[in-house]
Amino acid sequence: MKNIAISDAKKIAEKVGLTHVVIYGYNGFNEWICTYGKTTKQCDEAAKAGNWFKKQLGWKKHLSDKPSRVKQIEAENKALREFVEKVVSPVCQFKNGEKCPHLENEEWGCKDCYREEGKNLLSKLGKGGEA
Repeated sequence: MKNIAISDAKKIAEKVGLTHVVIYGYNGFNEWICTYGKTTKQCDEAAKAGNWFKKQLGWKKHLSDKPSRVKQIEAENKALREFVEKVVSPVCQFKNGEKCPHLENEEWGCKDCYREEGKNLLSKLGKGGEA
């Protein structure tokens, strides 16, 4: 038995001109749900529709997962939010909360004096630790 491949759902979407595809398969013994969305948002919407079908069919909750593309975007967004909360601030953190003399932009904060953890996060994001 083979699973229904996402690439098969993508081929259907492209052939028919769809943005969302939800496929249900049954072979007399096993059931499959495969979803595809053209964009990450559409991928998430198709997955929600697939999860609705799974719920109606009585599938266990752990079988209803987010698409990997959506998980990746959420992880990247979380890292960026942490960066903004911890590093990009109009108050430089190295001088007891006083404004830094290097402060160039009141909205985004100090370009020259952000904390070491910010440099580390920027390196992880592929920015080489430079603002």
